[in-house]
Amino acid sequence: MMSAIEPHASALALLQRGLQALAASDWDALRSLCDDQIVWRVPGRSPLAGELVGPDAVVARFQQMRHATTSDRPATVVALLEGADYAAIVQRNHINGRDQTAQPITAVTLARAKDGRLVELQHLVSDQYAVDDLWSRML
Repeated sequence: MMSAIEPHASALALLQRGLQALAASDWDALRSLCDDQIVWRVPGRSPLAGELVGPDAVVARFQQMRHATTSDRPATVVALLEGADYAAIVQRNHINGRDQTAQPITAVTLARAKDGRLVELQHLVSDQYAVDDLWSRML
């Protein structure tokens, strides 16, 4: 479980804690990193696409994604970038569907933090068409 609010936690520190929480399926820890009005924008046309608002919506989407995949393999972090209230993580995801499809995806998650909480996430992928196709088949 994450500790109390750290009002000066950087966006990068929050992203790193979020990755740890995801790897451990620690949904309460993930929820604790999010502002009450967090907005997560996921582009595309798959069932995952859209704008999610609030920590419960963010956690529910990660749970949905975890349930739809068969791999517990964590993403490979390629780069971490930080500036002011913003941070970005570049990662290589290895998504294995229950239908035995496997899709390596390079993704960038841009994050904005305020008062020690994540307030905004924007998810971008290297091949949006492939991701839309994959998630549309899996969900």
